[in-house]
Amino acid sequence: MQTQAEKERNIASHAVHTVPATKQNDRLRVLHVISYMGRGGAEMGILKLIAGLNDEFEHRICTTRGFDADFVRTSFSEEKMYVAGNFDLKLQFPLFRLARIMRQYRPHIVHTRNWGAIEAVVAAKLAGVPAVIHSEHGYVRWVAVAPPPFSSHRVRHDGCYFRRNSRTA
Repeated sequence: MQTQAEKERNIASHAVHTVPATKQNDRLRVLHVISYMGRGGAEMGILKLIAGLNDEFEHRICTTRGFDADFVRTSFSEEKMYVAGNFDLKLQFPLFRLARIMRQYRPHIVHTRNWGAIEAVVAAKLAGVPAVIHSEHGYVRWVAVAPPPFSSHRVRHDGCYFRRNSRTA
């Protein structure tokens, strides 16, 4: 038989370990940056990542070229989206717009996805984000089939950005 003190100690220790940090201030803010949010492999990877993490994380998605409103409405939330660029522009470099969004949202982690969002790595450093993670969807396959001048050029540039990341996946 347990004494009353042992029962209270067991209840108290159980409560401490099972209560998640759900307060707004206690949640880790993650900003996922991608060039365009539509129905695709990289986009679905971000949504799976968000779904797989618990309530201790708060997620937002930022695009550099816009998003498919119907897709976002059914799979995420338009209120949790930022757009740093313009879909119609051929050449753009939204570095300072990305940094402004990051200073506004104040993420603990910026997760950049694919070459189209690589400028967000530098923007995160300018905005003082503590951790930057860059990942590529289908990167190895692309390098394997690309002609040598393109693949070596890309690897050289990726190496420059990868040194600025906290982690590279």
